[in-house]
Amino acid sequence: MSSPRTSSLCAIAAILVSVLLAGCVTQGAPPAARTAAHPAATGQPAGFASSPLVGNQVLDSDGNGYPDTFDATVYLFADNYVYTIVVPGTLSFTLADRTGKPISHWTFEKDKTARLAAQLPPGPGYALRLSLNDVGG
Repeated sequence: MSSPRTSSLCAIAAILVSVLLAGCVTQGAPPAARTAAHPAATGQPAGFASSPLVGNQVLDSDGNGYPDTFDATVYLFADNYVYTIVVPGTLSFTLADRTGKPISHWTFEKDKTARLAAQLPPGPGYALRLSLNDVGG
């Protein structure tokens, strides 16, 4: 036969287990399926959205006193899929002035794009450096 102390410990353990197993419950309607966060860019395949991030620091890579290089990170999202993805293809970037007039353009072909793919803290993406010196800027 069990002692009163053992019975009390078993009762406390049972209460703790029932409380811990209750878990958390989300109230209200479930969240809607994720859709693309950004509108598709011109020439972008249907079903994908990109989220380019460009650092706020422009570098003077050649020391001539003019900023010419900046780092960019690109994350791709498929429709109705929460996580970032990496897919084979070409990445193209255009630097434009405030009026939208193109200043410079970079294209990374499929083989180069594959080498730029990286596992980044938020998920897979592309880390690259854009330099005006590379395109005659």
